[in-house]
Amino acid sequence: MKYSQNVKAVQARIRRLPKVYEDHMESFRKKDADAFIEYWKSGLLNDEFKLTPLSDATIRRKIRLGMAKPQNPLYGLGMEGAYTYIKGMRKFRTSKGYVVRMTGKHHDSEIDNHGLLMIHEYGCVLKNGGRIPPRPAMHRAYERVLKDIKERDKSMVKSINRYLRTGEWSD
Repeated sequence: MKYSQNVKAVQARIRRLPKVYEDHMESFRKKDADAFIEYWKSGLLNDEFKLTPLSDATIRRKIRLGMAKPQNPLYGLGMEGAYTYIKGMRKFRTSKGYVVRMTGKHHDSEIDNHGLLMIHEYGCVLKNGGRIPPRPAMHRAYERVLKDIKERDKSMVKSINRYLRTGEWSD
């Protein structure tokens, strides 16, 4: 099929563009949420984020507790257990697409994983004067997703231009 290049035909395609574009963006939102969770997990499991190292005392305590990878920041119980810190990041459907948020509770206390996320992302000062430094794993995972989106946007601009020119959409 050959699409017209006349002004009225192009204007009609411009009016349809938000619907055509939105249909494609819906699938990307789901993929972006899934990618974020995968970046989160692999970053923490493999210490890819290069977060502030744990103190020697914390590493010794994790060794005493028999934890795997005691030197990896935010590793905790890793993939053992239902809602470990690493597995706590979950995707939820909303009317606008998807949201990713932390679920579950710490295995050894009443602190929920969302509260732990805030402590680890931004750091905190303890009552005894000690300090937990920021370890922004969530931000690092999101940086990776944004990099993916930036690359995809380049191809989306080409797809939009092609659609306006020819009436055909390509991903």
